[in-house]
Amino acid sequence: AGWYWPIFNVADSAVTIGMILFLYLSFFRQNKDAPELA
Repeated sequence: AGWYWPIFNVADSAVTIGMILFLYLSFFRQNKDAPELA
């Protein structure tokens, strides 16, 4: 138990940024006529 803020922040921010990027790109690709990725 030697990790408090830095590692948790890095992992949490990575997941959050990944979700935001995924939603952002999905909305962007829905506006255009791009092939669906399912």
